[in-house]
Amino acid sequence: EEMMAGTDTLAGKVAVVTGAAQGIGRAYAFALARAGAHVIASSRSMGTITPGNAPAEGSLAQTVALARAEGLPVEGMICDVGDEVQINRLTKEIVGNHGRIDVIINNAATYPGAHTDPNFDALKMTAEDWDLYMRVNVTGPYFMISRLAPFMIPQGSGSIVNVTSAAGSGSTFGSADHYGMMGYAVSKAALNRMSMFFAEELRQYNIAVNILDPGSVMTAAWRAVPQEMKDEYLRTGKSKLADEASMGAHIVYLAAQSAQGLTGQVLKADMFGESWP
Repeated sequence: EEMMAGTDTLAGKVAVVTGAAQGIGRAYAFALARAGAHVIASSRSMGTITPGNAPAEGSLAQTVALARAEGLPVEGMICDVGDEVQINRLTKEIVGNHGRIDVIINNAATYPGAHTDPNFDALKMTAEDWDLYMRVNVTGPYFMISRLAPFMIPQGSGSIVNVTSAAGSGSTFGSADHYGMMGYAVSKAALNRMSMFFAEELRQYNIAVNILDPGSVMTAAWRAVPQEMKDEYLRTGKSKLADEASMGAHIVYLAAQSAQGLTGQVLKADMFGESWP
C-alpha cells in the first residue's frame, strides 16, 4: 500500500527512526522519506558486508543501500539506544548536520529470546535481564526524548511516536503475548506511561507524543515465533497480520501531528482508517 508514496506531507522535516536496520523500523524510515522527510535511520551497527561486497540482510547498511537505490533521503547513523553516550553523540550529529529535528520514532527495543524457551520461569529473571529491558526499551526512549525535544521546543512543533506492544497492557496465561514476555511487557507498560507523561509535559510547546502499537507484523522476529503460538495469537483475533509494506500511511500521519492535532493517544496500527484518525 503505497498511498503516501511521492507525497510531500513531511517536506523540509527531519526525522529519526531508531531500530531501523530491518523490519518495522526500516518500513517507517522508508515511509517517512517517501513523504518528503530527511530521515536518519539508526541502529546499533551498520552491519556486516558480505563477501560479494553487498550489505548483509537486515543490516543498517542494507537499509541505506535500498533507500539510495530508490532515491530516498535516508542516512544511517550508528546508535545503541541502551547507551546514553551514543544518544548524546547522535543528537549532536543530527542537530549539527541538519539544524533541526521534527520527528522522533522510538522503535528500537530488545525483544525476549526467552519467548521461544519452553522452560521460561518468570520467577527467575536476573538483574541483568531486567537491566537490559529497562535500559533499551524505557531509558533509551527517555534519553532520545530528553536530548532531542529541547530542539523541538523553540520550533513550536514536533511529533514523537513511541512504539509499544499489546503485551504492555495485559495478557492471559499461555497466550503469545504472555509467555516469556514479562520483562518486555513491563518495559512497554513503562514506555506507555512515560509517553502519556510527556504528552502532557510537551503540549505547551505544541509537540505531539503518541503511542503506536504496530500489532503483529510479518517481520523476521515474528517469523521466529513458534507456529502454534502464531496460530493461537491470530485465532484470538488480536491482530490482522500486517506486512512491512503496508505501514506507511499511519506513521506518516502521526509524524505530521503537533499537539494541536492528535496527542496523548494509544493507537493501534491495524485500526488506522477505522477508529482513527
